[in-house]
Amino acid sequence: MEREGELGPFYTIQEAAKLLRVSEGTVWRWVRDQKLPAYRVGDRAIRIKKEDLPSVIKKTDMGARTMERAITLDKDQQLAVLAEARKLQTEMASRLGKPLPSSAEEIRALREERARRAS
Repeated sequence: MEREGELGPFYTIQEAAKLLRVSEGTVWRWVRDQKLPAYRVGDRAIRIKKEDLPSVIKKTDMGARTMERAITLDKDQQLAVLAEARKLQTEMASRLGKPLPSSAEEIRALREERARRAS
């Protein structure tokens, strides 16, 4: 569902980021690098034309093609990637030794104890 910005066919940086599903920092970088045309309204406000939004998706490295490839990985490819990650994890363990145990349980217990003392 597409909606227009408060000013009609122009969007704020925040609105553009939300529509493109990227961070505001990414939109600012695209504007700075002139990958996304932006227009100054008054002294401080910047707006982006609705028609310019699709062009930035095609120009970026993480654009539509990359997203499409990520979505269309079939189950065999996903399992292959997972197997490769496990292989790398095993290789790292053999080179670096036994990894440190997780401290999550100890941290959780300490937090619970601190909460009991505070109440």
